[in-house]
Amino acid sequence: MLFTRSTDGGASWSSPIRVNDVAVGQHFYPTIGASGGILSVAWYDSRLGQLSNGTITGLDVFYAESRDGGASFSPNVRVTDVSFDPNLVLFPLFFPLCQCAFFGDYIGIAASPDAVHAIWTDNRNACNTVDATFGCVDQDAFTATIRP
Repeated sequence: MLFTRSTDGGASWSSPIRVNDVAVGQHFYPTIGASGGILSVAWYDSRLGQLSNGTITGLDVFYAESRDGGASFSPNVRVTDVSFDPNLVLFPLFFPLCQCAFFGDYIGIAASPDAVHAIWTDNRNACNTVDATFGCVDQDAFTATIRP
């Protein structure tokens, strides 16, 4: 996952720098917040999940911060305490041509100088409720507090 910045109102942009500190896996749906001179970034990351035939079987949320205006980022911190399988919920109703995995595509962040709150959806408890037509459907929203 790459970050680029402009210090002149968008007339020019820096060369992209990597936010995630591993090159393996998938890193997607980033969210960014800024407060007190700290840029906070959270995203879904598959670095701890197994890749089976090109399919991600475990996702987590990771976090990094920049204290120099985005010129560099801290080592990544795992936010989730449990990896989740993004393939537990399939929604053919929304995507009738495929059995598409769905865990929500919303991830957010609220930042202050003292704390950052990451908010995300995942499937760790998805099979607590099983629908006869759709299977596992019990997705939940989670949050975690990170102290910069």
